[in-house]
Amino acid sequence: QRTPGTHSSYQYSYPTEALFLDVAHFPRSTRGNKFLLIAVDAFSNYVILIPMKKQTSQLIIDNLTTYVFCSYGYPKYLITDNGSVFTSRLFNAFLLSNGINAKLLPRHYHSPNKAERVIRDVKTAITAYHAENQVMWDINIHHFQMSINNVKHSSTLYSPAKLFLGREFQTPIHLIWDIPPEMPADDQSELWARAYANTTHARHLQKKYYDRRHSHVTYTVGDLCLIKSYILSSAINNVNDKISYKYTDPYVITAVLSPVTYELQNIADPTDIKRQHVGQLKLFRKAANPQ
Repeated sequence: QRTPGTHSSYQYSYPTEALFLDVAHFPRSTRGNKFLLIAVDAFSNYVILIPMKKQTSQLIIDNLTTYVFCSYGYPKYLITDNGSVFTSRLFNAFLLSNGINAKLLPRHYHSPNKAERVIRDVKTAITAYHAENQVMWDINIHHFQMSINNVKHSSTLYSPAKLFLGREFQTPIHLIWDIPPEMPADDQSELWARAYANTTHARHLQKKYYDRRHSHVTYTVGDLCLIKSYILSSAINNVNDKISYKYTDPYVITAVLSPVTYELQNIADPTDIKRQHVGQLKLFRKAANPQ
């Protein structure tokens, strides 16, 4: 049986239109950093890595303002998971005051969060350099950022730096070998159009292979659904996930957010509102009345 939910993602058309955000956890470094804020431009895949000592909404706001927004401009959309630092009143008030639209990805499901992909790449690089001395993980973090941004991306067929800044970075190799710097593109909009076409082709291929293992399932507003539960076993609380309920009580669908994402409201508690991927839902069928 194929997994519910075919491939669906929105394609952005210019840099800073949307920004993906995520936070990764690491051992406390010699510089006192324990977290890494990852920002990824949705169109160009340009990456910005910011080590942090703490994970708070205010610190994320300060870092975004200093290292991202005031350097590259404010995005139209900010796409995050449902972490408390991204759903707090303080963070949402900041977005609202600056005209930024917040987009939350569904819980407990594989999501097209480009920041999560970058986390995997960064962890691979950190492992190669600092596996034996992990408290040094943030020493070369900005070199990793430069390397990621200067490599041609498989979907756009251009480097993130080329699309985001209009040119690729000059590296020590260019200076040592006396390689002349690359000249900026005469028409940046034409470059973006080619990258957009390349990304469209890559997305069609990805959808083709993804949909072979997934089925098309849709719901409508008013449908009653059960949401898949994620219960953790706990010896202290005498809870075993294998004999716990697999789904919640019924929720009613109140809005269709995308072809595969829905907003649901708890029938018993109207203040309980969730955003879920179709793969986490199961249609609730009322038992027939006995004759």
